[in-house]
Amino acid sequence: MNRGKIIIFTDKYPYGSSESFFTTELKLLSNTFEGITIWPLTYGANINPSRTVPSNIGVLEPAFCNYKSISELLIKGILNRSIVKPFFREFFSSNCLFSKSKLRTWVTTFLLTRHLISLFSRKLGSESILPSVLYFYWGLRWSQVIPFLSLPPSTKIIVRFHGSDLYENMNGNYIPFRESLLRKLDLAVFISEMGLNYLKTKYPIISNKCVISRIGTNDFGLNPIRKTNRIHIVSCSNIIPLKRVYMIAESLRLLSIPVKWTHIGDGVDKKRIVEIALTFSSNVEWNFTGSLLNEEIMQFYSSESIDIFINVSSSEGVPVSVMEALSFGIPILATDVGGTNEIVNNSVGTLVKSDITPKELAYEILALISNPRYLTYRVNARKQWELICNSKQVYSEFINILVIKTQ
Repeated sequence: MNRGKIIIFTDKYPYGSSESFFTTELKLLSNTFEGITIWPLTYGANINPSRTVPSNIGVLEPAFCNYKSISELLIKGILNRSIVKPFFREFFSSNCLFSKSKLRTWVTTFLLTRHLISLFSRKLGSESILPSVLYFYWGLRWSQVIPFLSLPPSTKIIVRFHGSDLYENMNGNYIPFRESLLRKLDLAVFISEMGLNYLKTKYPIISNKCVISRIGTNDFGLNPIRKTNRIHIVSCSNIIPLKRVYMIAESLRLLSIPVKWTHIGDGVDKKRIVEIALTFSSNVEWNFTGSLLNEEIMQFYSSESIDIFINVSSSEGVPVSVMEALSFGIPILATDVGGTNEIVNNSVGTLVKSDITPKELAYEILALISNPRYLTYRVNARKQWELICNSKQVYSEFINILVIKTQ
């Protein structure tokens, strides 16, 4: 299938280790469009791309070396000829002067977006080189240039919304130019039903241009069943306050059964988690792997028996880590936040309240592992993944929608 050219605006991909879930989608897109260009916002930890891309895909130099660098943001955001007036209109209409968080957001948006507008104009300002589709992989950062673009009607704008780039309460209840952005896009893509309903209710103008396309995961087979009496609990996330990994640690202190806990990931709260783990009784073994490549995580799930996958985040879009565990047939214990309940129900494990306590979490761990239906949970987990999280299926459906909507 040959559908012209598309440019995809990412945060880092193919640099860094984030956005790993984009790889499968990209492969299918490369079979649909004759030419694809990826334009990252910034580099990851290394200026060399960490992922290879199909041969028909080009990668532009990132817009920033590190957009979180104050000096780079100031220099690039000020020293250009991009527009100024709309930003100051936004400043006064949003009463930014009376809110520190709003003011901070406005300043960052002003500097970031002015540089991106200027860069976009220089690189893609001519209609002769403008692709037929502009696909913004996130609803923040790169996509905030959309209100300021002057494009021919034949150029279609697609924006994918996840969680942190979608919910305004996760952004200080203020996202500049959001309504203007939504008016100009042609297709809003959501990874969850909850996300779609949230934005459609808040901004009815997008009611006729919304679609759900989940972030699927690949098939790496089934997780081996345990052969010892020590249950193996696994969690996988950044160790940051939002993920509340400390609650898992505190709940394990309350268990008397033989347990092994593996946490995959790293972050600012690691010291706190280690301090709790050092107080565990001898019945609890623990292993903090640090950050791993996705390939390493999948190999771990393929070879190590895992009894329960736990996610106790206080907020989520639809957690990819849970989808990956489901694909291996691992029962889930997760908080009912965001779109988690769209992939987790009582047939694949346990969905618990968002304000669960460590004591309640310990009880739910015991209840799940001792449930007579435990083996059925493993079977159902795999079936749930096959039904709604299989990347080949969800991305094929998305590509078909994309082709229809952008004709």
